Order: sequence, then C-alpha cells, then structure tokens
Amino acid sequence: MKILILSVLISISFNFAQAQQNADSTAVMAILEEVFTVCNSASPEGESSTIIIFERLSQYILYTGNDPVRKNKEACNYDKSDDRKLVDETGLKINKWLDKIENYNVLKYSNQKQGAMDKHILKLGYKVKNSNKDITFGFVKIENNFYLIEIK
Repeated sequence: MKILILSVLISISFNFAQAQQNADSTAVMAILEEVFTVCNSASPEGESSTIIIFERLSQYILYTGNDPVRKNKEACNYDKSDDRKLVDETGLKINKWLDKIENYNVLKYSNQKQGAMDKHILKLGYKVKNSNKDITFGFVKIENNFYLIEIK
C-alpha cells in the first residue's frame, strides 16, 4: 500500500512538473514574440534620426547593473542611462538578427536552476544564405514574469 501511494505521488509530481514546464515554455515563446514585435516597431528618435528608441523593450529585460537593491529583481528602467544603454544595445542586436532572417523555428527549450533563479533557454534555428544557424535566448522567471537575460 505504501509503495502504491508513493508511486502515485511521484506520478502526480512528475505530471505537475511536466505541465509547469509546458506552460513555462509557452510563456517564454510568447514573451520572445512580444520582444520581436517591440523591436520591429521601435521608433526613430526624430524624423531624420538614425537613432532608434527601444523604450518599450525595457520591460522585458532584467536589470543586471550595480544597484544591489534592483539587480536580478526587476526589469530595466529606460529613464536610467545605464539601463537605457543595455536596452538599446539589446534591441539593436535583435533587430540586426531579425533583419537578416526570413523565418525561424524552435530547436529546443530547456530550463535549469541558476542560483536562486530558474533559467529558461530557447534555442531557435534559422537559415542565412543556405547555411543553418542557431541563436539562443536566455530568460529568467521572477515572480511569474519572464525577463530576457542573454542572447548567444
């Protein structure tokens, strides 16, 4: 009887973990799609400017700066110059990638513990001049929100 109860509990735990992973992977992909949309719709600073403003992107990027109160706890704040620099660099990097591809597909989703945070990794495949390439986007989940932390 104890073995039966234990195996049922293990099965329930496994099914819950699998359901959570499926929900997380769907949420990460939805956030990444939003990031792509925001980057594609970023506006120039002025009518004749080549400087692009990625203010809306800041809500999707984790603050990793020097302030210990904010570090790894919240999204970037575009009103702060250090945050703005990270957000703009990230937006330009994403736009450069989006400009050179026609489409992409999800190759792999995985998650792992990184210290106190859950890291979620989404690997996308794409083609450039008949050559298969891939790019990886890393996210962390903090209080049910996903934040972009790296692009490789």
